[in-house]
Amino acid sequence: MRFRHLAALALAVTLPLVAAEGVDPEIPATLAFLTSPGLGGRGASEPGGEVAARFLANRLASMGWLPAGDATPEGRSFFQTVPAIAATYDPGASWIETRKNDGKLGVRVAGSSGTGGFRFVPDRGDTVVVESKLVFAGFGIRAPEHAHDDYAKLDVGGKTVLVFSSEPREQDETSPWNGARATRHALASTKQRLAESLGARALLIVPNPAGKAKSAADLARDEEASWLGLAAASPSIPVVYVDAETAKLLLQGSRFDLEKVSKQLEAGKPVAKELRDRVFGLHIAMKDRKDVRLTNVVARLGVENAASAILLGAHWDGLGEKGGAGYQGADDNASGVAAAMAAAKALKASPPRSADVYLALWTGEERGLLGSRHFVAHPPALPLRAAVNLDMLGRNNLDRPDYANVLQLIYSARAPILREIATSANHETGWDLRFYGALRFQPISDHASLAEAGIPVVYPFSGYEPDYHTPADTRDKVLLERIDRSARYVEALVRLLAEKADSIRLDPSIEGAPPADAFERGY
Repeated sequence: MRFRHLAALALAVTLPLVAAEGVDPEIPATLAFLTSPGLGGRGASEPGGEVAARFLANRLASMGWLPAGDATPEGRSFFQTVPAIAATYDPGASWIETRKNDGKLGVRVAGSSGTGGFRFVPDRGDTVVVESKLVFAGFGIRAPEHAHDDYAKLDVGGKTVLVFSSEPREQDETSPWNGARATRHALASTKQRLAESLGARALLIVPNPAGKAKSAADLARDEEASWLGLAAASPSIPVVYVDAETAKLLLQGSRFDLEKVSKQLEAGKPVAKELRDRVFGLHIAMKDRKDVRLTNVVARLGVENAASAILLGAHWDGLGEKGGAGYQGADDNASGVAAAMAAAKALKASPPRSADVYLALWTGEERGLLGSRHFVAHPPALPLRAAVNLDMLGRNNLDRPDYANVLQLIYSARAPILREIATSANHETGWDLRFYGALRFQPISDHASLAEAGIPVVYPFSGYEPDYHTPADTRDKVLLERIDRSARYVEALVRLLAEKADSIRLDPSIEGAPPADAFERGY
């Protein structure tokens, strides 16, 4: 899209706005532009997303930030190209089946069969075909801290693994796992990585009869036909969510009763079984594969003689348009970008002297942290001592007034100095900071990509609200004063991190995280 068109759109959106008293005008202007109908929800691979990226690059250039993206014949660009692939899942051409060892078909379930069938959340650009033996492996969990290993007596190399969803006693407030709150072992992604590390070829997940989920649709909540992923990434083993009735069809004739097995597992008795009399088959069809180019926006302050840097980041993309509905993505994550831009303006007005600062505005967070994953694979020249990720800063946690003064701080527990710095940075803004230190992070936002790359992270987070990932996440519901206060806190945080950059290290000897402060989670 041409810059002339962009400038006209920016002017039309931002001129009528008047900032609330005391609020940096950068915040309502950024919010208004990013949530405007013309951007169509800022889908990472959609035209509105490209407009959003160019708008942000222009704003940073006007502030005096330096481009730090791709090298071009004309010099550095503000844009970092993210090569990606788009494809579409074709349920009508997909199926799962079992065959007897003599090759005779046992049962075949089509992907388009609806209730009583299966669900697949697209995660690749090419059709995948698997034929293997089928193994049941309990919850598919290996958790030494709970003396639990569903794979202790199993060889799953080259086989398809069938497991229950979540983890033992997931609805029991007294569960030693974490009460009724799930641990990382309950995540499908954790089960997938473990099964793959053990040589499995595919993973089937069926709702645990004693758990919360009652259907494959409950487990595949983010199911949609289209897929977008990094061109350079190798797909993991496929994960298929099956309804209980489908699992019974796959298991018929084996005398393997899922209800009875669930009761045994809930009581702490391990159950594992290889079905030696049949072969499992999987055919997941993908179509309309094409190459696409996504865009990160990357800038730097340009501090002279800096030997290291601090990273400030936020994802600019939203959910785009689905089913004819436009998703403004005001809280998620126009609010975080607005805070980042306001902090960027203040940092440029008076730059820190001891370390440089990079600002990365990422694409594709909503499609699997694509922009931040590419960024850490192609990092800037200066080593990054710490990173601050901004995502959802526009509303009180759960929209409750008792959280009006609360800001959660998620951080790398192996770098305790981050908590000290975060506390010191709060001197002027006076938030009620609620800390959550973690040794590893769920992939809920871009800080997870950074932490996986070994970068200490801090993630200020206002919390979830009822409109999360719905068309009701609109600009009129975000709190400008809250975003402004968050931006001022982030500015102070980045300054202190830069000042103490040489002191920030991850300590691998730390094996436990401190207790988390009280903060209710709504998602």
